[in-house]
Amino acid sequence: MSKFLCNQSYLYIVQYIIFNLISIFIFGPNLILQLFSNKLIHALLMFLLPLILLQVLCNFNLNKTAWGIIILAIIFNVLTVIFILADPNMKKKVEEGMKKTA
Repeated sequence: MSKFLCNQSYLYIVQYIIFNLISIFIFGPNLILQLFSNKLIHALLMFLLPLILLQVLCNFNLNKTAWGIIILAIIFNVLTVIFILADPNMKKKVEEGMKKTA
């Protein structure tokens, strides 16, 4: 019996959800919904492209490479959260950036 997604893909989905929930707690749901509504295509591509890449790697038996990509994604997301929490003005900067692009 084959699984629909490989283990790395399931882990990627879980970490994507966790870090998006963290961003909701940091920036508030209104700002996150505004970001997703303004850049829906970008948000979908940023979710789907790594997922497709992981599936391709798993299907070609490059599991170690897929695990490496997952580990790098988690490290990158943790560092991003640390930098956001270290800068108390980050929410204002994001809101100003949203006003400039709107």
